[in-house]
Amino acid sequence: MIKTLKIKRIIIFISIILLFLPVGCRTLEKKDLEEKENKLNIYLDIKDKHSLELIKLAIDEYTKENSKVKINTINSIGDSSKKDISEKKMDLIFTNESNMIELQNEGLLKDVDIYLKKNKIHENFHKIIYSVGRHNDKYYGIGLVPYTVEFLYNKDKLKELKLEEPKDGDKLKKLLKELNNKNISIPTVLTEDIDVNDVILSMAMKKNLNLYNLNLSYIATRKKEFQEIFKKINDLQKQGVINNNTFKLGNEGSIKKLVNSNIPAIISISYYNNEFKDKNNIEIIDSLQWDKNLKINLPIIIDNVICIPINSENNENIHKFISYVYGDKFQEKLYSKTGITANKKISKKEGHIQEKINKHIEESSIEDIIISQVMPENLRMSIVSKIEKILSGNYTGKEYDEILEEIK
Repeated sequence: MIKTLKIKRIIIFISIILLFLPVGCRTLEKKDLEEKENKLNIYLDIKDKHSLELIKLAIDEYTKENSKVKINTINSIGDSSKKDISEKKMDLIFTNESNMIELQNEGLLKDVDIYLKKNKIHENFHKIIYSVGRHNDKYYGIGLVPYTVEFLYNKDKLKELKLEEPKDGDKLKKLLKELNNKNISIPTVLTEDIDVNDVILSMAMKKNLNLYNLNLSYIATRKKEFQEIFKKINDLQKQGVINNNTFKLGNEGSIKKLVNSNIPAIISISYYNNEFKDKNNIEIIDSLQWDKNLKINLPIIIDNVICIPINSENNENIHKFISYVYGDKFQEKLYSKTGITANKKISKKEGHIQEKINKHIEESSIEDIIISQVMPENLRMSIVSKIEKILSGNYTGKEYDEILEEIK
């Protein structure tokens, strides 16, 4: 009797355990799912400090308003991005246009058209932001912030040097020649993977060249056009407009020197726009166009393109993050920090320098993306080395053939 009673108690105890076990499992499964859903893995395939700062701002501000979401950032190392993105679970990728195209050619990216439509990107932003992500008639990325490359000068310093303000292309050429004669070099403050030779190349490109076919097979059919680029740069060098000492590497200190009238001019990305706010002695040249056959608009740099990997599954958090960074609230913060945004409504705010930069962004198109961001790196390096030689007075007239030989 006692033995039977013990057995009954054991059976009841086991039954109770079995009754609650599924609930416990479901609770653990639910907890695991919630933890998974409250994570966002962001892959940073970017080296430039300016864009990394703005991405950090976006992540920090988003986290403040979405404290339950844990954002993990993973930095690319060397050329590991393709391997990382294909093998690891990433939700978002920040990269440049050239890398975006490479990743899509490998089939590693999703079409982001649904996010463009949900957030009314076409209606609310200037076209450069979404056109940078267009490839093979689909959208695979959205730019976060466009940087224009601006030629800024200090009116007081030019007056002190008895030099005329460069209010058009001809006067800019005259100013550069006079600064060369005085052995005054112009500092350049650009993104870390771009130098002034990339800017010179973009300015010398003809309008009819297809920027999205800058590969060996395309170049092999356009000898006349490409050699003409080098001839144009050589002509400017022979005229004394530019040489290998016209420009020098600058930094944030160069920005302060311009504002304080210590130097006459600078070439800078518009990331530093706020440094010139309300500075009446600072002016921006409207166009770097030197003749009617050259590109009209100023070069644009966008190396902060948001992409979504093909194997991403965290759709809700991806949508929330994209909606936040392209929403008015964050765009206001972005504009407050840098003085630049491609948001149509916010970028209309007043301010002398801001108005001009906003106009440059508004008028820009995909053709104005700085050329080095849409070409293979080996081709870029070969072209840049030829420009360096030409600026040193070593023009051969065979630069096109030499490049074809080097990149075979």
